[in-house]
Amino acid sequence: MSDSSDQPSTQAMSSDERIEEIRQLVLTRKAALMEEFRQEQEKSKNDMAAFEEHIRQVVENVKTKIKNNKARSNLISHLDDLSFEELVALEETRKRGDTEFSSSEVTTHLDTTLEAGDQRSEARRTAG
Repeated sequence: MSDSSDQPSTQAMSSDERIEEIRQLVLTRKAALMEEFRQEQEKSKNDMAAFEEHIRQVVENVKTKIKNNKARSNLISHLDDLSFEELVALEETRKRGDTEFSSSEVTTHLDTTLEAGDQRSEARRTAG
């Protein structure tokens, strides 16, 4: 009889072991899925941050282009106001190595050339 009583307990242990093995497999799979989900969330978060940074850079580039266009527009309007002689003088300055003119440089140049122009006008008025 001890043989028959040993058999169910052995089967019960085998079932308990099998249940524990399945439980461990489920826990392992659950942990793997949770880690995979966490990694996907992290990747999505990083992708979103990269996208937001890209958008910020695009917006900044557009703002810079707009500012540059305003500066260029101002520069062009200042250059349009210069006489031929003043434009020649600016071109000669550029050829000597000054490759860029800011609007403040043009304004400064305008101020000095207008003074010279005023003197020419004054000389014409007094001569005539």
